[in-house]
Amino acid sequence: MRDVVIRADHSGGNIILDRIEGDTVFLRQDLRDTNGTWFYWNFRIENASPRTLVFRFTEDIVGRYGPAVSRDGIRWEWAGTLSVVDEKAFTYTFQNDAAVYFCFCIPYLVRDLDRFLSAAKYAAVKRTALTRSRQGREVPLLTLGDASAHRDIVFTARHHACESTASYQLEGIIDRLIGNDILRTHRFHFIPFVDIDGVENGDQGKSRIPHDHNRDYIDAPLYPETRALTAYMREIHSVLAIDCHAPYKWGGRNDYPFFVKQDSPVKERMERIARHLHAATANRPGNAVRYEPGQDIEKGVEWNTRASPTAAEMFLASGAVCAFTFELAYFGMTGGYSQEAFVDFGRDFADAVIAYLEEGNV
Repeated sequence: MRDVVIRADHSGGNIILDRIEGDTVFLRQDLRDTNGTWFYWNFRIENASPRTLVFRFTEDIVGRYGPAVSRDGIRWEWAGTLSVVDEKAFTYTFQNDAAVYFCFCIPYLVRDLDRFLSAAKYAAVKRTALTRSRQGREVPLLTLGDASAHRDIVFTARHHACESTASYQLEGIIDRLIGNDILRTHRFHFIPFVDIDGVENGDQGKSRIPHDHNRDYIDAPLYPETRALTAYMREIHSVLAIDCHAPYKWGGRNDYPFFVKQDSPVKERMERIARHLHAATANRPGNAVRYEPGQDIEKGVEWNTRASPTAAEMFLASGAVCAFTFELAYFGMTGGYSQEAFVDFGRDFADAVIAYLEEGNV
């Protein structure tokens, strides 16, 4: 076992190795500056000769389809239900692999966005910087559509660093918008990584001490990204702003995509988008992401209160006609969503938004 190397020094890496006993590796997620606990982990194994190892965590943080697995950090698949020992452990049989990556979910990093935008198809997407992060990284700002349009639509993601499904959703939205007539009358704005340092460092992001990015819409924000986004929203004429997230690890509505409802009249506007989204996804075959309205969480139910500031509340305060949070599950219920399924859902989501905008009276 001494030849096996367990590492987390790649982009998005997160793990703490406790010990190795025989063929069992004992490890846990790195919570760093998290208040309480959260579930994200991401590590790679090097120099594992052919053998089967058991990876055992201290908490219930192994999903029903096991870990996401990759040999290049680019293409990911689920290890599958047979890899799952229980919610604390999974097994994996190595061949002569130089490196194998394992992650709680399918990750999405800045290099994935770079790779996506490098395709000639996306030449119309203008990439600038919203600001620089605390650690000096450029925070990408993507715009698409008529620069003179005074009907702006904003999408944000990764207020919580580990919530990678939202980034795949944004890919699909951008892809669907390319060449669409809606770009003649509307301008779309995307901030794919609000907590870009957390994404690249492999942080949980959720419940960061003293508060995370999505709780930073206060009089004196801590983070340059939230300050810059607030200022940016005041400069445009937003008719729609959507903050994209992933929910809790699994269970109940967390296994499905869902809207986080607002009060009237925003509630009714959201529900128009929801009807279009349900129609777009209802008959998707196989392991597609399908939206069911019954999974939405109403205002005032469970955690959906005004107890804390959020990006969605800031959007509304900045003048957005309709603004809300949308949550896209990590796994789903039908074998584990793939990268392509997340992107396809983004395309469907774009269709729903376009249909809503074309109705007018937003």
